[in-house]
Amino acid sequence: LAVATAELIDRSRLPLHTSGRYIVDVEGRRVRLNCANWYGAHMKMMVMNGMELQPLANISKTIVGLGLNCIRLPYSMDMIYGNYTHVPDAKVSLAANPELQDSSPLEVFDATLASLTDAGLIVILNNHVSSSTWCCSLLDGEGMWYTEQYSEADWLEHLVSMTKRYRENLLVAGFDMRNELRSSELGNPTWGYGERSKDWSIAAEKGGKLVLAENPGMLVIVSGLWYSIFLCAVPNNPIHLHDELKGHVVYTSHEYAWVNFHLTARHWIGVYLWTLAIWCCFLCLVVVLSWFLEYRGQLRPGWFAQCSSSLLSSRCRSRAASGRCYSRTWRCVADAVLGPGGAFLLN
Repeated sequence: LAVATAELIDRSRLPLHTSGRYIVDVEGRRVRLNCANWYGAHMKMMVMNGMELQPLANISKTIVGLGLNCIRLPYSMDMIYGNYTHVPDAKVSLAANPELQDSSPLEVFDATLASLTDAGLIVILNNHVSSSTWCCSLLDGEGMWYTEQYSEADWLEHLVSMTKRYRENLLVAGFDMRNELRSSELGNPTWGYGERSKDWSIAAEKGGKLVLAENPGMLVIVSGLWYSIFLCAVPNNPIHLHDELKGHVVYTSHEYAWVNFHLTARHWIGVYLWTLAIWCCFLCLVVVLSWFLEYRGQLRPGWFAQCSSSLLSSRCRSRAASGRCYSRTWRCVADAVLGPGGAFLLN
C-alpha cells in the first residue's frame, strides 16, 4: 500500500478550524489530514475489522507506519441505543483482543478510539448508519439522517452524546455527522429547497450547532447528496457562512469510478486506444484512395442509402420537405468517396 506521508498533528496545534478552503491549526498554519476509513463498527459485528487478527496497539502503530495521521471511525446508532452488553460473537471478532471480549460495543469503540489517539492519530467520528448494517444502497432504509427506527430527534440527541463523550480528547477533532445521503422509502434528501423535513442543509445546520455547543473546537463535516457525490446545491443554503458554524464546516464528497462518466470514458478509451488508432488510419486510407481513384477517373455513381436525420440542423430539417436540404457533413463525405456531384440519398 503506497500512500502520501503526512506528519502527526501535535496536540499543541489543536483544535483545528477552517480558513477559506483550508483546514488550519490554532496558529492559522495549514494542516493536511491524510486519513483512512476504518470500517466495521457500524456493521453487525459492531467492532472494527482486523481486531480478530491483531491487538489494537499493533493496528494503531501500523496505521502510523503507513504515513497516515487521521482515521475516520464509522459507527451505527444501534451501538449507542441498542442496549448491547456484549459484542456479538466476541470470541471471533475480538480473538486478538481478549481483554475486550466482555465489553459492550460502545466500550470497544472507546478502547479503539483511545488506542488511535494514544498513537497520535486524529480521529473523525462518523455516524455511518442508524441500524447496524453494510452501507450503502437505495433499499437499506438508511438514505436519510432519520429512519423508521430512529427519528431526527434521536439523531440530534446522539450527536450531543457522542460529542460530549470525547470532548476531553483533543485528537477527536471532527464529526462527520452522516454518511452518504440518498433516497430511501422516507423520501429524497434535498439541499436548500423542498420540504423542510427532507432538507439536509437544515438538519446539518441544527446538528452542527449542537456539536459545537458541546465542543467549540470540532470540525463539522457535512456530506453531499446522492452518496455524497453532489455538493452543487450548497449555494442554496451555504451553512458554512452562518455565524454559529463559520470556521468549522468541512464539506465532504465521495469519489467512485463507477458513477463518474469521465473516469469510465477514460478507462474505455485507454482499453480501445489501439483499435481507435487503427480505425483512424483505415479512414485516412479510404480518403487517400478515393482521391487517387478520382484522379484516375475510375469513380462510379453510388449513394448512401441511410443516415440519421438527427445529424441535420433544425433549420435544415425545416427545409427537408422541399428537397433542397442536405447535411454538409454527408455532402463532404459523398464528394470525397463518390467524387464531386456523386449521388446520395439522405433518409
